[in-house]
Amino acid sequence: MVNQTLLLQLIQDIESEYLEFSDEFYSSNDINRIKNLKKYGIGKALKDNYFMFKLLPMYRKTLMSINFDLCFMNYIINYDFRIRIKLSDSIHIKLKHYHYLEKKHGTFYIGKSLNDIWGARIVIPNVNNDIDELKELFDTLSTKDNNFKYYIKNNGSYRAVHCYFQAENKYFPWELQIWDVQDKVMNTQSHDIHEKEKRMY
Repeated sequence: MVNQTLLLQLIQDIESEYLEFSDEFYSSNDINRIKNLKKYGIGKALKDNYFMFKLLPMYRKTLMSINFDLCFMNYIINYDFRIRIKLSDSIHIKLKHYHYLEKKHGTFYIGKSLNDIWGARIVIPNVNNDIDELKELFDTLSTKDNNFKYYIKNNGSYRAVHCYFQAENKYFPWELQIWDVQDKVMNTQSHDIHEKEKRMY
């Protein structure tokens, strides 16, 4: 059976760090120009010098100044758990990729496209076997907690639960991915292919 107690505690710990970081970062009036990332299109963002050359670099720099490994050391030591902060080059590649897709499918928004500048992943057993119980748990959690949303991604070559934390529309979201142990190899390969495809645009 999947360890629901572990996942609930991890979600609470990430949310706590997320809220503390976001509240402090956005308390500066100098960085509050963009009020709603869910309505801020990729094309517009790419042309916005403030967004590209001030807000994004400052956000990454502030994230990099915090030792998140220390904050989550218990998970790192005891589980297959990792944290990463997206590289600047990776952010720009992702934005250009979605800008290319915008030309075909219409506007993509920063709030949904750039939702993993801070990301964590945990790999545990029985996620697939107990996916219905997890859905019930996360449905209840997302109903009670406006900061938490999730979706289940399954395209055949990649299976995972993606959880997102966003307290206000002007805050960048953080992401937690929950993988089943049996999907780790295939998910890693699928992720690598997807990253290479994004570099084509």
